[in-house]
Amino acid sequence: MQYLNRKSIQDTQKLIEKFIPDKEIRLILLNFLADQVDYAHILNDSNWNLNLDKNGKFLRLNTGHEYCIQISNENVLILCIKDVLEKGLKGIDLNIDFQGYSGRNRIISKNLYDIPDCLIKVPNSVGCIIKMLKN
Repeated sequence: MQYLNRKSIQDTQKLIEKFIPDKEIRLILLNFLADQVDYAHILNDSNWNLNLDKNGKFLRLNTGHEYCIQISNENVLILCIKDVLEKGLKGIDLNIDFQGYSGRNRIISKNLYDIPDCLIKVPNSVGCIIKMLKN
């Protein structure tokens, strides 16, 4: 997609429909994103933003100086804390890849504890990658 007008509802809608073509999945994902925006707003109403990449590569929810959710054409990346995630996933088998970084090198694994921190400023952080299913 070419340059987006970040103030255009139509451009935003087209991008999101391109990223998430399935209407049911789009509704679920956008409701999840809206819930996270509501939560971030309750915690600190001046410390979050939605960032629509002007080149159409992603839509991000940032809290403070860190991203916590990124929606792109290929996947959804949700930043989590390993210990909290481990408790929440106990007994659940999901097809999730985990992401972290060693310097500038991105590390991806199916094993949560093979991954270094995703964000250096957020100790024990891990990115959860959920791949988009295309129609």
